[in-house]
Amino acid sequence: MTVVPEPGSIESAASHPSLTKRRIHSEMFDRCVRREDDLPGLVAYAIYQQRKRDWIKNHLDRLRDYLTEAQIKNYSAAFCEPPQINSLRRDADAILTEFAEAIVENRALEMQEQAFNTRTTRELGALSAKIDKISGYKHHIIGHVIGFFVLVVMYVSITYAVNHEPSVRDFMRGSSEPARESTH
Repeated sequence: MTVVPEPGSIESAASHPSLTKRRIHSEMFDRCVRREDDLPGLVAYAIYQQRKRDWIKNHLDRLRDYLTEAQIKNYSAAFCEPPQINSLRRDADAILTEFAEAIVENRALEMQEQAFNTRTTRELGALSAKIDKISGYKHHIIGHVIGFFVLVVMYVSITYAVNHEPSVRDFMRGSSEPARESTH
């Protein structure tokens, strides 16, 4: 039984001389990738390459024989049609979407905490500025002066009521009638 080395190993290239000579190039990269920054196209090309390598490896494992250059070119040609390219791009979009969702899901709590902390810091800063504005020295003095006048008005009112009205009820009614003397 012949042992076939793993594809891509030094032993495999040395044991199969045609591998060192052949360069198989397809138009797949140009068909998948539309621009330099076409990430879905790059992922689509990577999917194509992964499937092609899996196909080659499965063939080698199953038949213990290397594919010919013509077989590999035929495989590539089958993927060159627009429906196959579009299918690769849809698969790439799905992979990128799944990746993005996983990243967002993993970072969602962190982003929520960061947003909350930013807003909380901003709100506390605004509140602190308002407190500083309200609780200044002038406001403190003005509060004491107003409190003093309120106490003076209360003292004068109570003193007047005690000296001039026979009852608090009469004082609250604003009675201006002289107090009647009760006879028993």
